[in-house]
Amino acid sequence: MPAFRGRRGWCGCLQDDEPPEICVVEGVFSLQTLTPTQPMPAIDELDSKFAELVEELDLTAPNKAAMLGLPPQKKWQIYCSRKSPLEGVTGPNGAPLPGATLPPTPEHYIERLKDMAVQL
Repeated sequence: MPAFRGRRGWCGCLQDDEPPEICVVEGVFSLQTLTPTQPMPAIDELDSKFAELVEELDLTAPNKAAMLGLPPQKKWQIYCSRKSPLEGVTGPNGAPLPGATLPPTPEHYIERLKDMAVQL
């Protein structure tokens, strides 16, 4: 026969009969939609660019089919969100844009890990 647990029940963190107070903070976690800054190309060009992107992701066949079945606006939004940091570094004349930088390379992170290992 199980031992009598008293008023505390099986969880010792609940000291009294009242449930703990739950505070909900609203407005902190809001989703922001990403609007592409470039105009959407023709559908056939968009499909070819998006197909290249999907191939880079190395998805399974059902997931790949689901991605390719998305509406054109969603495809363009996904394409811009994945490719914009790399393509937005140079201007239309090929000159670098001020303040635009490429994301760190894997070598950058490897060097940082080596530096951290030396400090330990």
